[in-house]
Amino acid sequence: MMIALLIISILVFLYIVYVLVYPERF
Repeated sequence: MMIALLIISILVFLYIVYVLVYPERF
């Protein structure tokens, strides 16, 4: 269960970084 939460946290972090790096897409 902890591994799943870790993977979800990493995916959310990468998504936030993507939005911050490419703000013109939103």
